[in-house]
Amino acid sequence: MTKSNSGLRISGVALDWSGKAPLAEQVSAAIRRLYLQRADAGARLPTEYQLAARFGVSRAIARRAMDLLRREGAVFRRPRHGTFAAKRAQQVLTLAYFEENKYSFAALLDRFECACPAVRLQRVALPIHGYCEIVRQMLAEGRVDLVRISASLFQGFDAPAHFMSLNGLGRKYAAMTHAAPWAAFRVNKTRYGVPLAFGPVVVAYNRELWRAAGAREPEAGWSLSDFQALAERLARPVRGAPGMPQYGFLCPNLSNRWMMFVYSHGGRLWDAARGTFGLAAPGALAGLLGLREMVERKICAPLHGVADPYRLFVRGKAAMTLISYHTMATLRPRLQFDWDVAPFPRCRRPASLLLADGLAIARQTTNLDAAAAFLDFCLSAAAQDYIAAQGGPIPARAGLAESAIPATPGNYKLHENLTGTACFPELLLGDRRERVAADETMLFVNGMQSAAEFCDNLAAAAANPD
Repeated sequence: MTKSNSGLRISGVALDWSGKAPLAEQVSAAIRRLYLQRADAGARLPTEYQLAARFGVSRAIARRAMDLLRREGAVFRRPRHGTFAAKRAQQVLTLAYFEENKYSFAALLDRFECACPAVRLQRVALPIHGYCEIVRQMLAEGRVDLVRISASLFQGFDAPAHFMSLNGLGRKYAAMTHAAPWAAFRVNKTRYGVPLAFGPVVVAYNRELWRAAGAREPEAGWSLSDFQALAERLARPVRGAPGMPQYGFLCPNLSNRWMMFVYSHGGRLWDAARGTFGLAAPGALAGLLGLREMVERKICAPLHGVADPYRLFVRGKAAMTLISYHTMATLRPRLQFDWDVAPFPRCRRPASLLLADGLAIARQTTNLDAAAAFLDFCLSAAAQDYIAAQGGPIPARAGLAESAIPATPGNYKLHENLTGTACFPELLLGDRRERVAADETMLFVNGMQSAAEFCDNLAAAAANPD
């Protein structure tokens, strides 16, 4: 037996005593790995007293661990005889998912199969473009049990027709998770998805360039006028500071970035009731007109459609940009300077765009027990701790992100103050309507068409979906 900083290690099993993960969950996972994966059906397991001694825990913890396994059907008890390994036919669970760089979803699936050998995953990895169309076909044919979704992709489904209501199943998860991301997968008052991770869109800024310009770092309550004044100051060369950028701000041409200027002015991107874009509303246009003015004054870099939207920020040619927590994990290794994040500046109303990842159960599934077991695992302390360790999106289980704060940015915890003003994407990212909105917004903000032309072009695109 050895004691280390990471926990207590007994015969190859490390228990984390920090309190982040319940000991009963850790012991039950260890029992699966050390005993059940190799045990024949009917094999007798050690007693609770022996397990407690083996893992260095109390008998109460050992008992709770065995209770977890009994509820899963992995073991059964015979009074006065002991506890035995159960024999169950391995269930097959078909899961459709997309893979992105925010964290490895496939690695999460590997962990599940190790923890729950009674369930075999049939994995269907799909590209992000065309994802909803393919999954809708699979749902119609009854060929999928679980679907990975995002706040944006959720817009591509008819949730009541495609997914099972999780109002009942979700109650046990709601108490242990952050409340805000649940709204991303809700229609009216019905939950159709369980969040796994989420994160706001925030302002990232180059602290070294701010210090060179003698600028004060942004505070929580800064306004849009503060933001514009700082962008102008940061865009100006400073004597003796040849590394100053050409631009004070870089706005990626992604609808889940520039729409922050729309939301903060009280506008909306899409008017679902009328089936058209809502950018013709005065509030929406006001936000984009302010961004257009920054481009005209060469305070903001022109919107562009290159594959690497953050290149100018990475090179130190822009002092600020908009970034999601989901992007942090991939962008952090590329940044060779001191940086931090701040909330989006306030205008008419405080608005925070939240992105979210989650899972939905197919309405027609016949493997509800296995699907529920997968949800249980994904919201377990072990799985959520894995997501937290990636240093990007915030795990849905409350309290875990705060225990794994990355070295940079220092303001990572500001998400605690942003969820109360959460907005979610209104259009499917990569869908034709979203691409049209991005194209027309780029032309308008870069001064290549008037406000009237901008609104007319969007209205025409909405009226002609093909």
